[in-house]
Amino acid sequence: MYNYKISKYRTKNNNEIINEWTSISDIGKVYNGTQFKYEEYIKKENSYIEVILMFIKLNNIKKLTIEELEIYNNDKLIYDEYDLQIQNLIKNVKNKIEVKTSDIELFIRAILRERIWAKLYSGDELYIHFGYDYYMYIGSKVNSKEEIKQIEKMGLVIEKHISPYL
Repeated sequence: MYNYKISKYRTKNNNEIINEWTSISDIGKVYNGTQFKYEEYIKKENSYIEVILMFIKLNNIKKLTIEELEIYNNDKLIYDEYDLQIQNLIKNVKNKIEVKTSDIELFIRAILRERIWAKLYSGDELYIHFGYDYYMYIGSKVNSKEEIKQIEKMGLVIEKHISPYL
């Protein structure tokens, strides 16, 4: 298994993380003198989804199983049309359900927006886990040299790292 930690964080020397946003709820806050805006958030959220879709395609996955589902009650946070769709999703999502990969995008948004938390698996071919502060862990049976280059071009940091959620 090829294991990775993916994040949006660039580090200073000594691996000190630069002060920046870690959640959708940080929209409107000021970081390093600049207000964090929705447009910046959605761009990064979309890049994480793109990474997941790359690994799904790379491994030729047709469905993922939702495991260890947790649902959080924060339905007052409405930023866009996705949040309205997420509210409907939450009403119907259950642990151990299988989701077609063509329908996985909304689940990922719900996780990244801290509306749900879950581990995603496709047998022993692929896993996707999410940590605090916008960290994502992916395990893939297929080596992803070209995908790693694409991820780095997207401005994300990818490192070899086993998920702490295994």
